[in-house]
Amino acid sequence: MDESEANDDVTRRRAFDPGGVPEAFWRRHDVQQALERRDIGLVIRLFLNEFDDCTQIDLALLTKHDRSDISNWVSGARPGQVSDIEELSRIADGLQVPDQARLLLGLIPAGPVDIDVDLAGPWPDPAE
Repeated sequence: MDESEANDDVTRRRAFDPGGVPEAFWRRHDVQQALERRDIGLVIRLFLNEFDDCTQIDLALLTKHDRSDISNWVSGARPGQVSDIEELSRIADGLQVPDQARLLLGLIPAGPVDIDVDLAGPWPDPAE
């Protein structure tokens, strides 16, 4: 295989689809604690550990960051906590974080909000 064929294989690689992340991941206690602390470095490490088909490059593209930013969060070279709302929103949007998890980050839900729902209460069961 020559270099151009190798490059074609890289560009044809299927990108990670965050829409396929089960809601159960976002309900995990360790994930919820990281979200509450806005510890994006830990969220990214947990995400990469859980989803083998997701790469740092995928996360960089999804969250509109440089791959070096993702790498620095993973290695701990960059502080894990993020306080900038725009950056948190970009990350949550890119990872398609469900509304209940967005609330833990201090973000508004991406979808419509039922005003009769206790947002701090238990998550609705998607099977119901």
